[in-house]
Amino acid sequence: MGASFVNVSGGNLTLGDLIVTGYDATEGYADFEIIAQELNGFGKTLSNYSYCDFEEEGTTYKGWYDEDMNCYNDLVIQPGEGLWIYSPSEDFKIQSAGMVPQSPIAVTLRAGGQAKMVVNPMPAAVTLGDIGVTGYDKTEGYADFEIIAQELNGFGKTLSNYSYCDFEEEGDTYFGWYDEDMNDYNDVVVNPGEGLWIYSPSADFSVVFPSPLSE
Repeated sequence: MGASFVNVSGGNLTLGDLIVTGYDATEGYADFEIIAQELNGFGKTLSNYSYCDFEEEGTTYKGWYDEDMNCYNDLVIQPGEGLWIYSPSEDFKIQSAGMVPQSPIAVTLRAGGQAKMVVNPMPAAVTLGDIGVTGYDKTEGYADFEIIAQELNGFGKTLSNYSYCDFEEEGDTYFGWYDEDMNDYNDVVVNPGEGLWIYSPSADFSVVFPSPLSE
């Protein structure tokens, strides 16, 4: 099962700052393996980190490690970035603490023809229409590249595709997120820690989440 975690604090976090609960460590490891891949504006990295909680030959392993048992608890997660997390069998929670961001968080997505995960980094629900998109050129009516998103939740991604639009046609303005039939999805709610898979083939742009303190 795929899920996501994102840094919702006003500052940087490390993997070691994260609190993982809901697993049974009686077998040494958690009774299921929690595997995470770091997320950033380029998509997910190729490094896998496993959550450990056990003692072996007098050494305690608590937190996030690679397959060679190198510790990655000091790995920094910047605001708006996070983890793609896989766990095969059990529910669990990943928690963090920090100050509520007082200004919007812009997550820059780099060109390269890849899908990138963007998760609501604010401790409050937003709608798709609240999420701003900056850095695109709409001289051709649409943005000069197509931004396609799939909604994410705690179970992974849904099957709904939304395209970001910014154009006028026959007197009607289409601004925000729409499906292929031009049905308006700007009212879709994005809860904290949930978000979007976003695909952009050719250009850098930013997805901007408003702070609940700036309203």
